[in-house]
Amino acid sequence: MRYLTEEELVWSPVVANCRMNRTRKATGVNSYEREFRFHIGEWLTDRVKQKGTAAWLDLCCGEANALAETEQYLVKNGTRDKVILAGMDMVLGRADLKASGIRLQEKTLQEWEVQDSFDLITCSHGLHYVGDKVQAIIKACSALKPDGLFMAHLDVSHICIRNCADPAQYLKNWFKRNNMVYNTRSRFLSSKGPISVASGLIYLGADDAVGPNYTGQDAVASYYDLF
Repeated sequence: MRYLTEEELVWSPVVANCRMNRTRKATGVNSYEREFRFHIGEWLTDRVKQKGTAAWLDLCCGEANALAETEQYLVKNGTRDKVILAGMDMVLGRADLKASGIRLQEKTLQEWEVQDSFDLITCSHGLHYVGDKVQAIIKACSALKPDGLFMAHLDVSHICIRNCADPAQYLKNWFKRNNMVYNTRSRFLSSKGPISVASGLIYLGADDAVGPNYTGQDAVASYYDLF
């Protein structure tokens, strides 16, 4: 089969029309609090109390509603000036936020060059639409502070490894070696502290015609080969 490149994925209707995280807010029914099971504003406030400052990067942030709502929470609690709020997405839907104190970048994870470190990095359902998911995970974890936290949704069934009898188990073993935790039931990946260990995989390309993943939305499958 012919695999799509990262550049081709940008124009894929599956990626361009993804609805998983475009409007999700920080709290409430359709929120990060429900997805990640903790209140990000409270977490950042506690971090400020412990460290003096805090920094949160939201990858695939959509319309950045969660960042905007968290900013309001921090303002009310008097900690906004101690917290860096940053977001990244290939399309940012709210032009009004570009003039706010939130640092927004309109780019893909492939284009992202890690320059800063963060206490918290989140990616709510964004990896479903990324081609090189493994490299995106490595890149995100490399941007963590020594005691930082990375949290993301990941469907390992949409990561295919040629010449590997059990790709899911291969990935779970890799996660474990790097002190990452993957919950098979919730499809939730988390990591504490940066990693810089190679995955042992070569990225081949992606397929945007595999259909829905566990969320019920069409997603992107990623293909690899072993070194």
